[in-house]
Amino acid sequence: MIMVKKRFSARILLIFLIVYSLLNLTAVYASSDPIAVLYPEIREPYNQIFVNITLGIEKEYGTKVKVLKLTKKTDINDVNKWLAQHQISGVITLGSKGYSIAQQLKKEIAVVVGAVRIAATSGELNGISMFPSPQTVLQEMRRLIPTINKVHFILNPNKQQWLLPWIKSAEQVGVQLTLHEAKDLTESATRYRDLLNVLDHKKEALWLMSDRAIMDPAIMSDILEQAWEKNLTVFSNSLADVKRGALFAIYPDNHAMGRSLAKALAKVLLHPNDAPGIILLTDTLIAINQRTAKHLGLYFNKAKQQDFGLVYPLQ
Repeated sequence: MIMVKKRFSARILLIFLIVYSLLNLTAVYASSDPIAVLYPEIREPYNQIFVNITLGIEKEYGTKVKVLKLTKKTDINDVNKWLAQHQISGVITLGSKGYSIAQQLKKEIAVVVGAVRIAATSGELNGISMFPSPQTVLQEMRRLIPTINKVHFILNPNKQQWLLPWIKSAEQVGVQLTLHEAKDLTESATRYRDLLNVLDHKKEALWLMSDRAIMDPAIMSDILEQAWEKNLTVFSNSLADVKRGALFAIYPDNHAMGRSLAKALAKVLLHPNDAPGIILLTDTLIAINQRTAKHLGLYFNKAKQQDFGLVYPLQ
């Protein structure tokens, strides 16, 4: 009887905490002070990426979202004047120019960064990196090809050492991740050549890293050519690789990412003293190469194809 009461009390406490948290977040969204989205002024179609992220932010936050487009001449003084003029309570910055501004704003106002490929670590800023969560990537791979249980991944230790904890945690999906290091293009070409000669196409796959220090068009062309000849599964984080022949790639769901950035800013406003940190992207879509899929013996019906954000070759 006592145990039942304790469990009942714990459940009530949990419900209370959830409701309390939701009410607080609602209060933040309902605040009279608007928030701002800052992003670079760039040409189409790249500008549409920022527009779609902003639409997601507005969907989550409501109508009190102001937008400031950053030109090459915009500096921190211009931004501070604009923020004061519009009585901005918090800021979401997008892109590399936005990230630069965020680094200068971080001590003056609540800031969250997004749409920028940065290391996902604890530090001085809150935000979401454009690099997809390895766990998300491998979950999608398992869903598409359940027979694959081992994935090889070549990284640059000089630039991607921060990825190691995230990559290791992805093994919870039930896939063995084997890491290989390459510091330059010469080492990278050797590592890929050796791997392509020994991979078991029925059980193993290769995950490509888009990094100019260890990947160039010649290496990519050789990888995809050999993968086709040997029926190997190759996937990537880059849409361009899917166009060239990789089986699939994970890419950002910009609208959903905008909503996540809005939620992140709401939490920063609610808990300003919490330790900041960058997390990896989990709002993703899948692009698939149907020609490569058929070559590998993978066939997706129309219902399944609706799960894909993009299908190549484009019809």
